[in-house]
Amino acid sequence: MKAMRFISAMLVVAFIALFAYANLRQLTITEKLKPVNLVSYSLTGNFDQHIRDNLERKINSVTGVTAFTINPEGTTASVIYHPGEVTEDALSVLLSEYISIQKKELASTGGCPVHQVSASFHQLITQLDLRTR
Repeated sequence: MKAMRFISAMLVVAFIALFAYANLRQLTITEKLKPVNLVSYSLTGNFDQHIRDNLERKINSVTGVTAFTINPEGTTASVIYHPGEVTEDALSVLLSEYISIQKKELASTGGCPVHQVSASFHQLITQLDLRTR
């Protein structure tokens, strides 16, 4: 019984220490920025440089879009946007008014297991940080 009480007290102290660290540390520059998402589309159909330029101007002027570009071959379009200001569906509808599109699934890799542990710790600290909500 004494061991359980000691272990419980240590877990509470560890949680309080993590919570204090999460809220007293200095935020990094990237933690102060709004999150962004990236979506890429495969483009089909014939469209000239004039249509591409107009499309880039139109999409870049949408509130919440931080970057939009079409590759030189005209086969892929990529959009970086703030998810709280514009939705992926709205971008898809806007793009499909000009050209036929199909969403590209971006490749994801397993990555380094050491990085995953570090990322998990960082994610825990971010969740405990009341300033980033």
